[in-house]
Amino acid sequence: MKLCLMYHGVIYSKKNSKRIITNHRTRRPMIVSSERAKAMEQNMASQFSAQFNEIYRNYYLHPQPVETCQGKPLKVSVFIWEKDRTRRDLDNQATSILDALVEAGVIADDSVKVVQELNVRMMGIDKFDPHALVEIEGVDDYEPITTNKRKD
Repeated sequence: MKLCLMYHGVIYSKKNSKRIITNHRTRRPMIVSSERAKAMEQNMASQFSAQFNEIYRNYYLHPQPVETCQGKPLKVSVFIWEKDRTRRDLDNQATSILDALVEAGVIADDSVKVVQELNVRMMGIDKFDPHALVEIEGVDDYEPITTNKRKD
């Protein structure tokens, strides 16, 4: 079963939205995420959580999406429509989306043990409704590939 979630809004990269502040106790500079990036991640997580809870409620008798997201390796595909042609890094945007999925409780973790395939695609420009479509599928036929097998 495929789980589809939609985020409406501009995706800001947390990596590129850092700022330097001074620690009040030690008077040393430290790097933190900007308020804009934190607010975007909270908004994204709340949108994902609301959609996921609605899907879970509709499939209460047959909760395949929950089993897919929590019990198996996952394939995540992200399709992004940007607000304008400003230069952005798709990999950083994908990281922000994965972090929001974890915060929303849709996926258990964004490590390679859980998300074993990640596809990100820029779909175009939508000035009036920048958004992202996230598709999550279970990977049933996954078999780890080992390249350095020792012959004894």
